[in-house]
Amino acid sequence: MGQDGFCQKAIKLAKKYGFGRIHVDVLYNWNDTIEDFYYRLKEINLLGATAIPMRYVPLDRIDREYVGKNWTKFESNGINRINPYPNGQISSKKKSEFEYFFGKNAKEFKKLLNFKNIRKLAKLKMKKFTRDKIWE
Repeated sequence: MGQDGFCQKAIKLAKKYGFGRIHVDVLYNWNDTIEDFYYRLKEINLLGATAIPMRYVPLDRIDREYVGKNWTKFESNGINRINPYPNGQISSKKKSEFEYFFGKNAKEFKKLLNFKNIRKLAKLKMKKFTRDKIWE
């Protein structure tokens, strides 16, 4: 990650000076890999901020079907299917919660993105999560 550290520092400074809710737009589907994207999501969540995945599509693409060179169409669209949180935001309270929904590492994350029934699995996981109140 060429610019690793800048976002982390900004989040820490914002928290230090009393900003309560911090939201970070996280671009994906451009020149990054799934591993890069997973790393950014996890770092943001570990620092207590909310990640908002933003799918890259060039401005001249009317059809919005652009797929980055390191992604497949299924993986690129899979971000919305895997995310159990409302409004597309990823706001895990703890590392274990993030890993429960998105995998312990980038390899698991990629496997989940490519899982055919991921939307159903994400819904079942959220039901179990809210029913059992796993991390309270």
